[in-house]
This record gives sequence, structure tokens and C-alpha cells, in this order.
Amino acid sequence: MTRFPAFLSALALAGFVLAGCGGSGATSSMSGSSAGIAACDAPRTTTTAQAPPPAPDPPSVEPNYSDVRGQSAALDAAMVAYSGADFEAAASQFDAVAGSAGDPVRRVALRMLGRTRLAMGDRAGAGDALRRLVETEPPVVRLNPDVEPLALLETFYEVRRHTDGSYAVRTDRARTLAIADFTNGSITDHAQVDPLRLGFASLMIDRMRGATELELVERVRLQWLLDEQSLGTGEAAGREAGRLLGADQVVFGTYIKSGENMLLTARVVDVETGRILMGERVEGRADQFDALVSCLSELVAEAVDARLPAAPTSQAAESLDAVIAYARGLALEETEDYGAALEQYQLALSLDPDYEPAQLRMDEGVVPLVAANSR
Repeated sequence: MTRFPAFLSALALAGFVLAGCGGSGATSSMSGSSAGIAACDAPRTTTTAQAPPPAPDPPSVEPNYSDVRGQSAALDAAMVAYSGADFEAAASQFDAVAGSAGDPVRRVALRMLGRTRLAMGDRAGAGDALRRLVETEPPVVRLNPDVEPLALLETFYEVRRHTDGSYAVRTDRARTLAIADFTNGSITDHAQVDPLRLGFASLMIDRMRGATELELVERVRLQWLLDEQSLGTGEAAGREAGRLLGADQVVFGTYIKSGENMLLTARVVDVETGRILMGERVEGRADQFDALVSCLSELVAEAVDARLPAAPTSQAAESLDAVIAYARGLALEETEDYGAALEQYQLALSLDPDYEPAQLRMDEGVVPLVAANSR
């Protein structure tokens, strides 16, 4: 197993027994037990091992246009107008489709109407489209945080707050888990890897999306509430935000990069009691970061009695520098600097051409907004 310098061990969670994790050179540790945890990809006995397969969860995100392409000529025409940055025509056409079509075409049209209004600088109009989308429930509206403009997600959270009368996430699942931005505990490489505070949280959410009976609170929603309520930073603020969002637990993570090595830790904290339900760490080479996040995600899922999907929902990242560029893009997009965000997503793709999250955020999140700003 890879061993860290003494100062890294001192920063890591104490009292753990180490064992192999995932068969990739990463290691994991577990608190509250005298035995090491088995490899992440090895069979483990749990209290639910003999239970029958759970019923399928509702869709994890809203249907995309690709899911309904060809079902409505009017919607197809609206998408052509939107792709060509003819936002006035697109808004009119999406509105007409939303008023006449059934689901799921109607829901796609309303979501795209929200995007179009946002590109036009009409945030109130975007909010009205999203309010109409919420009125189509059930099933619960779940916008995809990987593709929607962050400003549209924030507008959606505001709509939900006014519609529901609370910040709590609307869900039809058994448990709700929030994942906070990670803390950068690095010393020698601190500035270089600081953007990974956002990147590792996004990677973990992506890995855990689709877990059975588990509602995930996207990191941008948690950050939006922290800002909205001026809660500040730190674990106490994260717990309070989790409570307001209706989360049962919050995951707090830390990463430490030292040369070619990487250490990730995670704690699952009960929102109501503050009790630490799990403390884990995984470590290995820095170029194994994706396997480390995947392994840690499995350990978190096990701690909250959830089952992860067999494979991640998107292509694994192969370049740590690509994830850093992607995370910089997220930070810039949060400040609505879309041109600079686009440059970072393009950089991420130049470093890792198959890095799907960067491609999605670029194509569906920021390119239309950059086009709108250049008109």
C-alpha cells in the first residue's frame, strides 16, 4: 500500500485499520471497527445483502431533448432556433409547445423555455417557466446539475422555495444526502489543487447519482443556501444548510495532495444529532484520483445503506489537470463570467478529450449564454 509522510498521517483521521480498496493501489480505512474494510470492489456482507431488489427509483433527472427528439416537429423547430441563438423565436415556440403538448415533451419545452429566457437576460421569465414546470408534478422535477446553467439552477431553487414554502428538497425517496465542497488540506501543492474543492464534490455526486432510495443534494444547491442565508463556512454551517434542505446526513470531505500522492477523507455527519456516522480515508497515487473518489463514494453509500449504480453516470476523468480546469470553470460560472468559464471547459477538454462533464457544461450550460452576451 502507498504510505504517506508523517505529517499527512497526522492530518488524516486517526484510529483506522487499513486494507486494500478497489484493487487499484488505493487503500481505505474505517473507523469504529477493529477489522479493515475489504476492497471496494469485493463482495461484502451487509444487513441488506439478502433483501429482494428494490423497486426502480423515479428518473434521476428531467428528460433531455434527445429523449424526445422527433416526437414534436414544433419542439424540434424551437431547438433549431435556440441552437442558432434566435432566442426570441425559440421562446415563442417553446411556450407554444408547452401549452399544447403532453409530457414528457411539455416538460422538455418548459425547461428549455427557462434556459431561453435566462439567455435573454429575463430571469423573471425563466422563473415563470420553471414554476410552470413544477406545476406538472408528479413526478418530482429534478434538473440535471451537470448540464443546466448554474444561474438556472439557482432560479429553480428560488421557485421551489416560494412554491413549497421551505428550502427542503422535494423528494419521493427514502433518504436525502448532501455533499459539501471538499476542504483543501494540501500544503506543498495547495494553490495548484485548490479548485478541486468543487471538483471532488462534483465527482462524488456523479458517482453516487442513481443510488437506490437516495436523494442527492447537488453541491450548487448547498452553496446557494449557504450564500442565501449567510451561513458562512465550516461544518456547523454545512449541517444547518443540510437541515434546512431536509437532508438526513451531510458528507464533509478533505483532500491532501503531496507530490505524486493523494489522500481523500470523508465523514458522514447526522444532521440532527451531529453524530459522526462514518469516517473513512482512501489514499493512492494522484493519477488514481478517479478510482479514489469512486472507492470513497462506495464507502459513503454503504454507510447510509444505499446501493450505487454498477457504473458511473459519465465517463471517468483521466487527467487531474482536466478536473482542475473543470472546477475552475464551475467557479467562474457561479460568478456568471461565462466567457472565462467556457475557456476553462475548453482547456479541460484539450487535456482530456473524453471528459464528458466538461463537454456537457460547455455545450448545454455556457455556450448559449456566451452567444447571448455577444449579440
